[in-house]
Amino acid sequence: MEEYFIEEYNPLEKDNFWLYLKNNKTKLSHLVVEDVFFNGLNLQKVESSDGSVVLLEYKNGLSTHVIKKKAGKMVYNPPLTLSPKVVAIGGVYGYTSKVIFSIFNLNFNFGEINGSSTLLGFEDVEVPAGTFKQCLKIKSTASKKGLFPINHSLIIWFAKGVGEVKCEFSTKIAGVNTHVKKELLEAVVAGKKFPLI
Repeated sequence: MEEYFIEEYNPLEKDNFWLYLKNNKTKLSHLVVEDVFFNGLNLQKVESSDGSVVLLEYKNGLSTHVIKKKAGKMVYNPPLTLSPKVVAIGGVYGYTSKVIFSIFNLNFNFGEINGSSTLLGFEDVEVPAGTFKQCLKIKSTASKKGLFPINHSLIIWFAKGVGEVKCEFSTKIAGVNTHVKKELLEAVVAGKKFPLI
């Protein structure tokens, strides 16, 4: 069984930049601004044009540790791990994380998220930034039970040496459905610009 290193498909080095078209309407950008230490780990701080800040780990798997929005912050313990460091086609990777929501210096136990990710295989993807061959396609589903149940479904296509080129995200929170689709418009990764000119 062939195995693949996720960091080769999601390079989160400082100054890497991605600009997406969101739901065919608005633009959303992500910029890796710096490495930070959090809970003894070296993480990448990614700032988005919508004001959110995410602390991610990518060299030992793709994991979300913190999401900070204008209206508070969510800390995941253990982190939400979309994929381990090495993945194989058909591999299923489960995760469970407790979520603490913080606002105005008050912490609230948001409950537990359970989910799994599967490497579905490879696909060629055409987006406004160009055609990307042999993109790693990962599907993740997650849920949280309780007073406000949440169900997520996420599919991400990662191009080797570029990162996320396409994403489809659906969520249902307390019976309300939303859907987000992102497609890469342009990027600068390790000094290389996309689309290629």
